[in-house]
Amino acid sequence: MNKNQHTCIVIDKNEQLRKELVELMSEQGLDVFECKQLDMFLPSDLEPDVIVFGQNVDVADADTSFSDFELLIRECQIPIVASLVLRDSLLNRFQEVHVYPDLDVLGIMARTLAFNQVKRRLIKEDMCRAVQGIFHLDEADFYLKTVEEAQAIALLISLLAPAKKLLRLGLTELLINAVEHGNLEIGAQEKQRLRESGTWMSEVNRRLNSDRYRDKKVHLHLSKTKQELLLRIEDEGQGFDWQKILQDNQNVKVQAKSGRGLRLAQRSGFDEFSYIGKGNIVECRFAISDLGAANG
Repeated sequence: MNKNQHTCIVIDKNEQLRKELVELMSEQGLDVFECKQLDMFLPSDLEPDVIVFGQNVDVADADTSFSDFELLIRECQIPIVASLVLRDSLLNRFQEVHVYPDLDVLGIMARTLAFNQVKRRLIKEDMCRAVQGIFHLDEADFYLKTVEEAQAIALLISLLAPAKKLLRLGLTELLINAVEHGNLEIGAQEKQRLRESGTWMSEVNRRLNSDRYRDKKVHLHLSKTKQELLLRIEDEGQGFDWQKILQDNQNVKVQAKSGRGLRLAQRSGFDEFSYIGKGNIVECRFAISDLGAANG
């Protein structure tokens, strides 16, 4: 796939409606793939720039395990465009969901989101190239500000333990939480409201460029041996009541939407995982594979 190609996936069980959506997206100049369900086979090297859901799609509930492609969507913050009827169920599984009021608006929405996602993806790829020497370091410090930088660092670190399928997602969640909730002071309820209105990423970018937040950084310290990797992530925020959230996460009856990212991080394959002090520092440790160690 051409990395500059604007790629769209259309999902609908109804073949006729799916074809109509494919035609609409093609008219916008997007390279379109189609499937009946999200968990169906897709090209392994495909990272789409926008995903369009039709009316006839089954969405798994919040606690169902993620398919490989669903993991990719969440890790890469790929924007989703869907009808209002699917919004809440999709928000239970994914970060960025936009609602289209009608088909007349859908095409322009999808095209705009795809173009913005390509820009973000290219920034992430540039960041990966810039710090790929991470494999040869026993100890290092990184400072990051943006979501794209968080995604790039998470991708590279997860390559040290390729057998841990959820590790990249967990690292992404921790680093993005440090950017959003820590440095940018976007609270859980506010983020939920922004996601429901489809303005989450625009608000993140607005704060990143504001005088109040633009100089804040997340500090990532990395220590590596042949057997394991220790990470320490520290943001400049005020922290949070991490003890309550960790306790709530153990009780299915009181699990809240605000703790979902932390629950994912807990299940990501870390051998040790702990917050420190007021909650603006998190340390995690995991064993690295022979493949990862060979790069060290």
